[in-house]
Amino acid sequence: MKADGLMLAPHELIHVIAFRLIKKRYEYHFGDARVGIVDPLTRPERLFTLALPLITWGAMTLISYTILAVATVFWLRQNPSVATPPLWYLVIGAWCFIPLFYMLTCWADFWQIVWLLTHKETNQPDHYRPQQSPQR
Repeated sequence: MKADGLMLAPHELIHVIAFRLIKKRYEYHFGDARVGIVDPLTRPERLFTLALPLITWGAMTLISYTILAVATVFWLRQNPSVATPPLWYLVIGAWCFIPLFYMLTCWADFWQIVWLLTHKETNQPDHYRPQQSPQR
């Protein structure tokens, strides 16, 4: 178990949830840096397993910064002349960096999604290679 695997555990656990939702087998031990694919995946299944962490952390980041913006507006309306913010405001601000950090861990997944969407591939599993029909 490595430190980088533990840092990525929340991200990888969302991949595990995606595999469980589509009922595909996977290989993962807590602290691993990646989730291993045991069963072959179709292209839509692969897109789903890659996109779920990005969607989850993106939504949590958006919600966190929305809460921070609303808290800022309300706090500034009530205390327009106070120079130092209260502790709860600083805690909310610090909390916003957690989902942002994990959203940034989805960078490689994002580029895999882009690659899958831009390349003309069939809806067949990744391991499927159609055989050439004999020429007549």
